[in-house]
Amino acid sequence: MNKQLSLVDTPDLNNALLTWEASDSEKGEIFTKPEIVRFMITTMGLDGTLLNSDTQILEPSFGHGEFLIAITNNLISEIELNGFVPSADELSRKILAFELVKANVEETKIKIKNILSHYYKECDCSHIIESWLKCEDFLLSNIERKFSHIIGNPPYIRIENIPKIILSEYRNRYSTMVDRADIYIAFFERSLNLLKDEGLFSFICTDRWMKNQYGRNLRSLIDKYYNLDLYVDMYGKDSFQSKVMTYPAITLISKSSRDHTIVVHDSDINNSLAKRVKKSLISCTENSSDIKIQRSISRGNSPWIFGCEDSLSLIKKLESGFHLLEDTGCKVYIGAATGNNKVFVVDSDFDIEEDRKVPLITSNNIRNGRVIPSTKCIINTYDKNGVIDLNQYPKLKKYLESKKDILSNRHVAKLSPRNWFKTIDRVYPERAAKEKLLIPDIKSEFTLIYDNGVYHPNNSIYYICSDEWDLFALKAVLLSGIGKLFIDTYSTKVANGHLRFQAQHLRKIRIPMWQSIDTETKALLILAGKEESINDAKELIAKIYSLSQKEIEIIGK
Repeated sequence: MNKQLSLVDTPDLNNALLTWEASDSEKGEIFTKPEIVRFMITTMGLDGTLLNSDTQILEPSFGHGEFLIAITNNLISEIELNGFVPSADELSRKILAFELVKANVEETKIKIKNILSHYYKECDCSHIIESWLKCEDFLLSNIERKFSHIIGNPPYIRIENIPKIILSEYRNRYSTMVDRADIYIAFFERSLNLLKDEGLFSFICTDRWMKNQYGRNLRSLIDKYYNLDLYVDMYGKDSFQSKVMTYPAITLISKSSRDHTIVVHDSDINNSLAKRVKKSLISCTENSSDIKIQRSISRGNSPWIFGCEDSLSLIKKLESGFHLLEDTGCKVYIGAATGNNKVFVVDSDFDIEEDRKVPLITSNNIRNGRVIPSTKCIINTYDKNGVIDLNQYPKLKKYLESKKDILSNRHVAKLSPRNWFKTIDRVYPERAAKEKLLIPDIKSEFTLIYDNGVYHPNNSIYYICSDEWDLFALKAVLLSGIGKLFIDTYSTKVANGHLRFQAQHLRKIRIPMWQSIDTETKALLILAGKEESINDAKELIAKIYSLSQKEIEIIGK
């Protein structure tokens, strides 16, 4: 659980908050479409229950008021249906909502006042609205009550765009904000901690945290105290009023001891689906082909796996019978990030010391599964002892000092001013000289390119080296469908349905030990890898993994 919240009473923090709130900097505003808002309100059971005395609603980041306006309209409909008008005081305690952008707050106040004015005098409208809407940072505000329903679309703000003193305070308060977790992770944590027993929480948000490493603490928190009641896969759906790079998911989480999850795939989000999902949530039954029930999705801090039962069963079989990729003598690396490719990527004949240039390959050099020869090099600012002594390389020194103003403004340079000229990541010439399998990060299909020791990848490419496995044989196994099966399961999709072939996902692939495979099969695997014969590879992995015909068909999909 998060640490005890206290008043924001540090002058420096207060000043930073005031400056940030008043600034034009990105506040992560991505607004939700009306049909999605209605779906979430219905599935969490807010229809027809808004006048109940125990219904208390929180919206942590209301933006332009999409959820608030829909809820207020529903509230008025209930008043008309029941013929009962609650007092302004009663209504003022019904909702609490936060927003950091003042213009959004003022805009939403006007919209809600226009709705409430049908039943409430102007002074009562003002009292209700001022009680409901707060122009404050939800993550740092004092909230002394808990809620039966929490709903919304948390902001998407990368940590680089948050003032350091504020980010530090978030990290101090919220134990789930680990690694490079974006701010929405903290919105999840605080919201969940404000739920009443049996309360319901519904967010529409990117699904990255469900599988990525930085979401592990949030997954652990949910596993310990809550249940994932509903997961709606929004892959391919237009959920927001603007384009986003990642696909979102709708999650409905309860503070309960339930142990099952309603999973919805490939459905149009509309009122009919909302009613069917609500029925399934109440009855705990599957009532259509697009609504399924899964159990044990949440397992400590492990990634959440959604999918068809057959695929999940096969994954479990492979995980119980075979070894993690890196436990078999293979090693997964990520290429080097420079912090400024325009400076650090140069032509091979660029006039600096030769031993400071390492041949470079980027994803732009990979087309249709083939390498377009590169004439580019990455400047190596490291040696075996760490960052180089720039004075030992006069040509390089002259060049980098001509770019000092640009390089010194990078985040990595500010953290280490003395080494203002270094690349973000270390360059390893010895790895460039090793044979490797190159894997571009964002692709619709698993792409593997053999490099016999020519290039150093940049940070858009992951790569595998091995002192045990023959890399052509490994290529055959991964391209057979085994690799894609694991990536499909553990990766999140981004724009245009592409997958992320990141190290954390590649490392989850299960393969046998090289020495456990017989000599004849090894030779055939190597040949299949060299010839890129997917059909031969499929036949071989069926033998290696002892796959049934049904399991072969699953891998082939």
